[in-house]
Amino acid sequence: MSTHVKQRRTVNFTVASDSPWLTTPTTSGATPAQLNVTASPGAMAPGIYGGNLTLTAGSFTSKVAVTFTIELTGTLCDVNLDGVVNVADIQQEINEALGVLMAGNDQNKDGVVNAVDVQIEIGAVIGLGCWAH
Repeated sequence: MSTHVKQRRTVNFTVASDSPWLTTPTTSGATPAQLNVTASPGAMAPGIYGGNLTLTAGSFTSKVAVTFTIELTGTLCDVNLDGVVNVADIQQEINEALGVLMAGNDQNKDGVVNAVDVQIEIGAVIGLGCWAH
């Protein structure tokens, strides 16, 4: 009795993205392989974004469609929506509490922007978390 084992053939491939927010550290490789993909929103506004990864192996090409949805940018304490909670957010809270900017950062939802909101923001900046709701 003989056993016939089918061997897999290694196939070389390349990977390319058509969107700057859709990346992979692997631009080429050989099968079998695992492909890690990252969606990096950066400063993108809320919305639905589409992109493609194109895999090419010899004369064969395959596109993988990727959809990325951003529902809300930043966090409750990321007042200026720049992706980080820092002193700039505290300054914006202070300005709004002083009436320099229109009120919109009522962190504890008590109807006013005041020192309590600034305290919440400071807690977030120093790593205590954004605990207001």
